[in-house]
Amino acid sequence: MNTVNNNTRPVWLLLILLLPAPLFAAAYDGQEVNFSLLVESRNTELRYTHNSRRTKITRISAVWNQDLSSRLSGGIRLAYLDLSQPSNPIPAGMTTTGYGIGFSLLGRLIKRKMLHMNLWFAYDYQATRGSSDEQTTEILWHEMGGGADLIIFPHATVSLLAGAAVTRIDGDERNSGTISRVSTFNEDQPVDYYAGLNIRTDPGGHIGLKWYSGLHQGFTIHFNRQF
Repeated sequence: MNTVNNNTRPVWLLLILLLPAPLFAAAYDGQEVNFSLLVESRNTELRYTHNSRRTKITRISAVWNQDLSSRLSGGIRLAYLDLSQPSNPIPAGMTTTGYGIGFSLLGRLIKRKMLHMNLWFAYDYQATRGSSDEQTTEILWHEMGGGADLIIFPHATVSLLAGAAVTRIDGDERNSGTISRVSTFNEDQPVDYYAGLNIRTDPGGHIGLKWYSGLHQGFTIHFNRQF
C-alpha cells in the first residue's frame, strides 16, 4: 500500500502546482495555445551503485502549452514510455513500459526579428514496469532540468535551433518476486547539447527535428499546431 501512495504522490503534486496557471492566463489577453505530439528515441547512461547501464528510452508525448504572459508560457505533458536495458541482470528489467507526466515553464529572454533566446525549466515523473515468470521490475524516476535555447531566423520557413541543458535524474529500480531488492540510480553526467531545425508548414503549424549529444544521445521529432 505504501508503494502505491509513493508512486502517485508526484502526480498529485503536479496537479496542485498547475492549479494557479489559469489565473495567470486569465490576466493575459494575448495568449496562444499550442498542442504538440513528440516522438523521441534517446540513449543515456544511468549510474547505479556498482555499474552504469546503457538505457534506451522511446517516448511518445502529447504536450499542451499556453502563454501565461507576453514572455512566459507553461505546459503539461503526458507520455507513453518504452525503456530497454540490455545489460540489466534481471530479465524482467530488460524491457519495461509505462507512462510519464510533467510540466514545463519557458521564459522568452530575447525576442528580436533574427534571434530568440529562451530559458526553460522542466520536471517529469516517469514509471515503467516489466515482468517475466515470477519476477516483476518497476523503474521509477524523477527528471528535473533547465537550459537555454537560441533560435536563429525564428520567423522564417526554416529556423535553426541550438541549446544546452543540465538535467538531474533520481530513480529507483524495484524488484519483487524471486529476487526482491531496491536499487537507486541517477544520471551518469548531467549536461546535454542539442541542435535542430523547425520547418513551418503553414501559419499555425510546424515540424521540428532535434539531435542530442551528452547525457542523451538520439533525436526528437515534434509536430506542433497553434490555436
